[in-house]
Amino acid sequence: MQNRMEAETAMTAVITADLGANNLGAIGPTQLDDSVRAGIDQEIDRPELRVAVDTTRWCCVDGRCKFHSQPGEAQPGQIAGSLTTTEVSVEFMVNPEPTKQSEIVDQKSKEAAEDGITVEDHGDEGKAEDGCGAKAHQRRVLAHMAENVDIVAPRAVTVGNAAGLDKYGVNPDEVVAAIVQGGEAAADDTLWDVTPKEAADIVRDNGGEYRELTGKHLELKAVVELAKDKTFDGTVFAERQIAEYGEEAQVFVVSLGAYVDMQFERGRKRGKTDQQIALECYAAIAFQIGVCKVLGNENLEAGLLPAAA
Repeated sequence: MQNRMEAETAMTAVITADLGANNLGAIGPTQLDDSVRAGIDQEIDRPELRVAVDTTRWCCVDGRCKFHSQPGEAQPGQIAGSLTTTEVSVEFMVNPEPTKQSEIVDQKSKEAAEDGITVEDHGDEGKAEDGCGAKAHQRRVLAHMAENVDIVAPRAVTVGNAAGLDKYGVNPDEVVAAIVQGGEAAADDTLWDVTPKEAADIVRDNGGEYRELTGKHLELKAVVELAKDKTFDGTVFAERQIAEYGEEAQVFVVSLGAYVDMQFERGRKRGKTDQQIALECYAAIAFQIGVCKVLGNENLEAGLLPAAA
């Protein structure tokens, strides 16, 4: 049986980006060198794994999220903690006078419902509603991002530029300021008035859904899909790892191109300028990086799939 961790370095469409130092978690490859990286990227770089995205449904980036769709059927978009968690984090980063977390969760989940979007939160079999790492560690993520702003900000700018945000006039210093402001919000006890379970309950009360995931985290990489009409099929990826190598592996999936395209449409409808929306998207990207840094180990990297690939 072939070993995925033994591959010759080869050209792929995957653009690998490291997450920098000071990762805190345990998720990711146990070892990483050029050969291991090449093996992972070759498994990701399969055109049939880039599938149509359904932006009326959003789930978490968690590699345990499985979607048993039919061939050709669109799959939900994926973003850290699902749509509301990312949007709440963005609000803390770009609004200098944010309201309490519960009020922002309520507002953002109602706006999603107004726009015909179903937000699916998740827990896991051991921790129930507290089982989503992005949601459970949301405050810690914002704080860690600010503590490592010199690492997070330039990477957020680079990824955002790759997603086409550079044409909207956002200064990199604004991205830095947003990350710092998110850290200030994380330190303000008065803003954090609900538990992860209570936040998930608010989303459900406003039309969202919830499911519990099973099994261990086995993510090898964070796959960032930049095409606005695509997402990455993490379900088939995981199934193929079992079929071809006899052991499961997963990836985090970030449907970034679809998220950016959708947020411009939604933001313009609410009277925001393109520059405001672009800054919010850079902030959302920073949050994705922050989640990976808090949950991931020193070997966890991101792999960008270019829109034109």
